[in-house]
Amino acid sequence: MQGSWCADISAVFTKLASQLTADKLGELAVIPVIFAVQTLVSYYCSLGMAKLFKLKKRPRNFVIAMGVRCCPYPPWVNLTDVP
Repeated sequence: MQGSWCADISAVFTKLASQLTADKLGELAVIPVIFAVQTLVSYYCSLGMAKLFKLKKRPRNFVIAMGVRCCPYPPWVNLTDVP
């Protein structure tokens, strides 16, 4: 199953590489920034919920891990629609 996932990612990047220009590279640079902001917001929301419910260390760590892990699908999925 992991091999299939890696092949899908490879296919996406192979398709995008032929159409990548300096302008598009600049547009794609915003993706890691969005991901970092989204991860921080998820972390602080999870931390707030854990404190709200007064969870102990292990349950609090679990809530935070699940909150940060539950980010939406990878941004490059939308890029596969490029003709």
